[in-house]
Amino acid sequence: MRTVHRKLVVSFAIAAFAVACSSSATVVAPTRSGKLGELPTTSPGGATGALSTGNATVHITGAFSADLTLDTLGAPAIYLPPPGASALAWTSSSGPGSLAIAGPTRAGTNLTSTALSVVVTVQVSGVTYTLPSTSGTCTVTVTQEAAATFAGTLSCHGLHDPTRPAIVDAQGTFLASG
Repeated sequence: MRTVHRKLVVSFAIAAFAVACSSSATVVAPTRSGKLGELPTTSPGGATGALSTGNATVHITGAFSADLTLDTLGAPAIYLPPPGASALAWTSSSGPGSLAIAGPTRAGTNLTSTALSVVVTVQVSGVTYTLPSTSGTCTVTVTQEAAATFAGTLSCHGLHDPTRPAIVDAQGTFLASG
């Protein structure tokens, strides 16, 4: 389950990245089965910046509460410094949970949209919740954006898993560096 979950998060990030770099603004998310074939990998440097490590935290409140400590920057870590775009996912080496941010990268305050997406995944009492935002429910504030650093905060309100009735809020921090 954990491998399929990571592939799903990374697949979503790659799909959102491809959309952000195209002239279209429609996000196509993968199915919950994670069946998208083998995922490509990238190496740091060149067009993908130099991001190889990172961490993130997410505090969730509302219908349920959870705290995520994400200590791993997932691969591929796709990042094009300004005025580019990113597809980054943070995961935990000690348990389920993830944060994915994909879309145009620019310093300052950004609302999620069809071009910029945030997905928080958390497991509570054995139930996995996938909480996407592509419609302004999350504010992503980028505080550092350079060839070897991407960092900031996020604040989300009214997130919900499309397959479950629970509604939550989430606040967090993220850092990816080389």
